[in-house]
Amino acid sequence: MDGLHEEETLGKAYDARLMRRLLKYLRPHRRIFFSGIAFIILQSILELAGPTLTVIAVDLFISPEPPARISSISMAAQQLMDAVGIELSRMGGLNLLGATYLVTLILGFYFYYKQTVLVQSLGQHVMFDLRQQIFGHLQRLDIAFFDRNPVGRLMTRLTTDIEALNELY
Repeated sequence: MDGLHEEETLGKAYDARLMRRLLKYLRPHRRIFFSGIAFIILQSILELAGPTLTVIAVDLFISPEPPARISSISMAAQQLMDAVGIELSRMGGLNLLGATYLVTLILGFYFYYKQTVLVQSLGQHVMFDLRQQIFGHLQRLDIAFFDRNPVGRLMTRLTTDIEALNELY
C-alpha cells in the first residue's frame, strides 16, 4: 500500500468536516444563497395554487354543493368572498379563478427563472473563488513539489476535483 495515492483511497460517502470546509465558500455569497432559497419557497407555494384553485372552482362554481359538503378551503374562500362583498356567477367565478391561475403560473415561472439564475450565479462565484485559491496555492508551492509530482497528474486531479465540486454546488 506504499504507492497508493490519496485519490485511490476510499472514504466514507459523507464527510461532515469536508462539508464544513466547502460551505465556507458560500459565506461571502450568502445574500445570493438566501435569495435563491426565498425564490424556491415562493415558487413551491405557488405550485400549490393550481390544486387549491381547482378545488374552489369545483366546489363553488362547477357543481355547487351544500355548505356541509364542501371542503374547508372552499369554505374559507366563500367566507372571504362574503366578507369582501363579492358575489360571482358561475362563469364570473370560473373566469376569476382562471385569471388567478394564469397569474400564479406566470409568477411561478418568474420565481423559477430567478431561482435558477441565482443558484447558477452562486455556483459560478463559488467555483471562481475556489479556483483562485487553488491557483494561488499552486503558485506558492516549492519547485521540489513539482519534481516529486507529475504535472499531468496534478492538472488532471485539479480539473476533475473542481468539476466534481462544480456539480455539488
